Amino acid sequence: MVPGAREQGGGHFIARLRARRRRGHLAHQETWLTLCPTELQDHPLAASPHFADWRLAASAAQNAALADSTRAKRSSSWNCYARFLERVGVDLDPFLRQFGRNERTEIFACFAAALRDGRLRSRQPATDGNGAMSGTIRATLDGVAQTFRLNKLESPIHDSAGRLDPLLALQLKKYADDDPGVAQQQAIPLEVIRKVRSWSRNELDVAVGQLVVTAFFFAMRSCEYSDVGGGRRTSVVRVDDVRFRKQDETLTTFSYEQTRSADAVTITYRQQKNGDKGAKVTQHRNNNPGQADICPVQTLAELIHRIRGYEQLGRTNPKINAFVSTTSNELEHVSSKTILEQLRAATILSGEERLGLQADRIGTHSIRSGAAMAMHLAGVPSETIQMVGRWRSRTFMRYLRIQVPDTTIGVATRMTNRQTFFTVAHDPADERQPENGGNQVDSQRRDGPPLDEYHGTDPARRTRRERQNY
Repeated sequence: MVPGAREQGGGHFIARLRARRRRGHLAHQETWLTLCPTELQDHPLAASPHFADWRLAASAAQNAALADSTRAKRSSSWNCYARFLERVGVDLDPFLRQFGRNERTEIFACFAAALRDGRLRSRQPATDGNGAMSGTIRATLDGVAQTFRLNKLESPIHDSAGRLDPLLALQLKKYADDDPGVAQQQAIPLEVIRKVRSWSRNELDVAVGQLVVTAFFFAMRSCEYSDVGGGRRTSVVRVDDVRFRKQDETLTTFSYEQTRSADAVTITYRQQKNGDKGAKVTQHRNNNPGQADICPVQTLAELIHRIRGYEQLGRTNPKINAFVSTTSNELEHVSSKTILEQLRAATILSGEERLGLQADRIGTHSIRSGAAMAMHLAGVPSETIQMVGRWRSRTFMRYLRIQVPDTTIGVATRMTNRQTFFTVAHDPADERQPENGGNQVDSQRRDGPPLDEYHGTDPARRTRRERQNY
């Protein structure tokens, strides 16, 4: 390893395994990411101080591109893989260089089977139903495959075209078929949001109430308005990212009298999960009588005024989830865990049975899902919903819950408005043939399962591809 490379932050991620014997047995192999640029280090180019500096700068950028949470997941996947290799006796060759492509694929199929039956758990005994779900298995395989790639080796689970090996795909499909259905987080109605907003027992209650109303009207991700822990690409919105306007004039956020009378408020998202920077979303004043507590303009004006009033902050640019603890008088930040606790408490007090909700199915996505549902039920166009929530595609449809009966109000009546229709006669001569000269569906059936069976049948795999859009 290059001296000082760990401190300088340069180099690729190379998983190193160290075997130890503990109590007479080979202990679990440990893995860590060492920063060790190896290419060109002995080349004459490396003697140039400029080249060396730029080489380290390039490596540092590659290193910093991974969020801490992603790095932790890959490290966890590799640790699990190391335990598997230890048990099958190839722990000294983690990259399987002595095996061919087909042999490596078979080894990873066995790795998936070991994950499925739960034998690789480090703390829990293997029992029926204790194994990993198909999505977790796929995520673990992908994490290990990425470590192979970062070490300039081909993926052990993909073919030369980058497609998941067909046999692995079938194995994962079987796991997905046998998995129980995933219990989605339930969408929160505005009633629950208002319940949280009404609490004012202390400064934390006030802060949480203001944050959940803001999150609801802007369909925010939890990491955009609360501390979720771990390194994330997305950053929490800051006070200076909030702008108020009245009659097209931008108002200063240091004047509560001005901001509370604004016509509209705009939030700028400096860094988002999907990579977009500087996205702006505007919401206008809610003038409905008796709804000042759920007006986005009024709520954000109160939030900014509260934070600006903290002497501990002065004229800095704090995050919008800042508050001063009533007990310690110290500056703290609202966590997603605290918000979740209050949302679940409000759900219980509002009446789980009456609302058709279960408190334990309320999660950090429930506000965002509730915002999408509220806009959908109000007849807001899909394009507007997509823009407010900053979804890149129509993946926001995943947040709409068909279990909400109001979703289909009037559908049956509209379906009966036209009771017949005319079908134009089919002329085979007009049918456009595919370029291969045959029937596309039939050719897929002859050649094997469609590519979607290799890529798309695993719900977790689709989720990872689309996750940036959420």
